[in-house]
Amino acid sequence: MKIVTFWGGLGNQIFEYAYYQWLKNRYPMENIYAYYPKAGLMAHNGLELFKCFDVIEPPCNKVITIIATILFYLNKILNRLGLPSLFTCTMQNKLYNSIFHCDWWQDKMYYAENYNLDFTNLKMNLKNQQLLKIINDTNSVSIHIRRGDYIKVSSINSIYPLVSDSRTL
Repeated sequence: MKIVTFWGGLGNQIFEYAYYQWLKNRYPMENIYAYYPKAGLMAHNGLELFKCFDVIEPPCNKVITIIATILFYLNKILNRLGLPSLFTCTMQNKLYNSIFHCDWWQDKMYYAENYNLDFTNLKMNLKNQQLLKIINDTNSVSIHIRRGDYIKVSSINSIYPLVSDSRTL
């Protein structure tokens, strides 16, 4: 049994889903479950992955949620004490045989060569339909400016200051 944590914003949830798929391929005989910590999803728009993409939601139940919650907080305590967690797999320790898997998994090694997420049938207003037509008909570039969670965490804001109407780089 393995439990993968899904938290953060949509981008992180995409990485976590790729890791979940990677684990399923690596351990085909094991049951792999999901853990959705409310606190880790509240800072963003909640669990968006399954609303936006046509993917099968990993199984989760009350027992898995209780086990994962205990492991989640036990892992936090061990980290604060500077002790290793032998039951948790992260990008740092890569203990793939662990029960609990809790990280962002932002590494291309977890993406199959043909990894693809298909959007669900999202309803677009006329303005977005026109914009999509322009994107499809031209050589287009997209820029994403990350800001949401940077506003809320002052320690990040001191390292990466935010640009606003009154302040420029």
